[in-house]
Amino acid sequence: MLSVVNPRSALESWARAVQPAWQVSAPPPEADPVPEVTPPAEPELPFQSGLAMLQAHLSELCTSAASVVVAHYESAPDPEIAAMLKRATDLVVSALEALDIIDVLYVDLPASEIEEDGESSEDWDDRPSTPPIVAESIEDVLMLARMGLHSRARLLRAAERSSSWERLSVIGSAFRTIQKSLSAVDRVLSKAEAAPHTVRFHERALERSLEIRKRYVELAAFVLRGGTPVEGDVRDRLLSASAAISRTLGLPIAVHLRTNDRALLLTTRARLREWLIRDERTPDHLTVGLRLWQDLANVVTMFTEVNRREELLQHDARLVREVLSDVPHGALLWPADTRASVLRRLTAMRGRSPALDALLDAFPDTVAARDLRPILEDLDDSLAAVAILDPG
Repeated sequence: MLSVVNPRSALESWARAVQPAWQVSAPPPEADPVPEVTPPAEPELPFQSGLAMLQAHLSELCTSAASVVVAHYESAPDPEIAAMLKRATDLVVSALEALDIIDVLYVDLPASEIEEDGESSEDWDDRPSTPPIVAESIEDVLMLARMGLHSRARLLRAAERSSSWERLSVIGSAFRTIQKSLSAVDRVLSKAEAAPHTVRFHERALERSLEIRKRYVELAAFVLRGGTPVEGDVRDRLLSASAAISRTLGLPIAVHLRTNDRALLLTTRARLREWLIRDERTPDHLTVGLRLWQDLANVVTMFTEVNRREELLQHDARLVREVLSDVPHGALLWPADTRASVLRRLTAMRGRSPALDALLDAFPDTVAARDLRPILEDLDDSLAAVAILDPG
């Protein structure tokens, strides 16, 4: 179990270990020599620098947050979920204390400047969501990270009397915010000190989100194939849909689905199974089945919201911008190897745009540059409006 760090005691040792290069002041003017006094020996620190100690602490906090698989607690008794809620709260507090330490070492603003816009740290509790952690300066990144963590602290407090599913959803969100915030802080510290960064949350989050989008696209394509089922098809379509949901939930990536998504899949599967064992002679049996299929169609369509995740917006915006340089203007024919490379790279975006999906589903030799380029240009414009690309 991770212990909560006391920022005061940590500062005493860390401040002795490091002074950021850009904070080192000019040497004082020469003065009259004074008798040399041998200072008491400082305790030897276990790290080569204070930056390494800071990064190790950030990494420890992120590792602790990442080690919890919220999906494993879905059937846990209430006391275990309450204990996990407390653990998430303690980690958020530790993360905020780590930010205070970094603030003192790297920013140390005068008190008069902290509330320049009339907003205090308590006001951040009212923020509904975590903003993108993208900024150039340590001060800006610390501010954004604090906003996200204060927001999650508020939600954790409010969730104490909520249902198990609601608490698990907030817990999972808090653990992700800890990792995202501290990863951004680690990156900006590393950039300021010209050192490698040690927390790799963004890469893991992107890899998982790409896999989740892929699985959601597959599930939607399977469930919606052929459109609304006819009377004789309803039972087979709902039976196969139930099996497809079970297959999705059985994949290794399923434990990393958002808690609300898992709850929705589990609830929908339970409704499908309940209908499948009903007496088919019930007068409203077919009507209920068709209504159930429509609800199922709405659920799998709603999963396209995964495209709003920050890491997917950034990935897709960057990818579109990169491949546009390889797609000629107005050309019907273009080099086969270039076309194959572009289409292969764009498969990572399947599920973002129906028009792009249609071209990716077509025979590669039939995909003309003049058809693909307008789609990519539209995507470039729309993604540029919502995706903040990380300059680092």
